[in-house]
Amino acid sequence: MKQSTLRVINALSFAISSIQFTFLAVSYFTLDIDASSPLIPRHLIDYLRFSIFILAPIFLVLAILSYLNIKLGKYKVYEVIAIFSILMLHYLFYGEIHEFINTFNPYGISHTP
Repeated sequence: MKQSTLRVINALSFAISSIQFTFLAVSYFTLDIDASSPLIPRHLIDYLRFSIFILAPIFLVLAILSYLNIKLGKYKVYEVIAIFSILMLHYLFYGEIHEFINTFNPYGISHTP
């Protein structure tokens, strides 16, 4: 693959992962403000924050790796394609990923009587 193509894919990966991390970080901290009603139980906010708590560091690592590729100017084909593939798989299977994460959410509703 050409270096110019890898540079574009890497820049796109950096932009997507940075935007996604920023969105998750803002969502994490604004859940208290959005759910300030006394009718909403406190554990519901923790339940919603759990998937954010898992996914935000992943996007931060992907953004850092993409940034380091841009800064160093060395674009390894497998690394750039792997980062971009992870981002596209998250985009395509967003619901399934969140559903899987919530299967082991400690704040979830207990199914035992």
